[in-house]
Amino acid sequence: LIEVMTLMFILEEGTFREISEFRYALETQALALAMEHISQKQLADIEYYMSMLEKTPEEDMKAYYDKKIHYTITAASGNRFIIDNLQALTAVMDVFIKDMRAKILSDGSNSEGLMAAHREMVEALREKNMEKGMQALKVHFEYIYEYIDG
Repeated sequence: LIEVMTLMFILEEGTFREISEFRYALETQALALAMEHISQKQLADIEYYMSMLEKTPEEDMKAYYDKKIHYTITAASGNRFIIDNLQALTAVMDVFIKDMRAKILSDGSNSEGLMAAHREMVEALREKNMEKGMQALKVHFEYIYEYIDG
């Protein structure tokens, strides 16, 4: 899957915006399914990753915990196709947009907004509040688009 996505991206001259929009579509459904299927263990893990994301000063560790939050939400969806596609997509993005997460998180104005969006997603999962979760995910991707488009 990673090879297919990589070839598609290269041969079809994909843009970072397009690949991010595909990720947003997958994460939207992953979050919706996670609202229904998340286990207490997964929720506890996400809350731990969120606390570490807020505490750690190192940008590479912030990027690590950011990924862990998204991976755990994706896993909580229980949908193997979403899980596999998001993992492949993340691998492709990591190759072509090297250190994107760390760069976005290192920008002071983006960092707090992204942090708040992550916090809102975690709270929404805890509360099983779909509207709040979808709004937080929308805000999250607006920061990514601003970084990519800017």
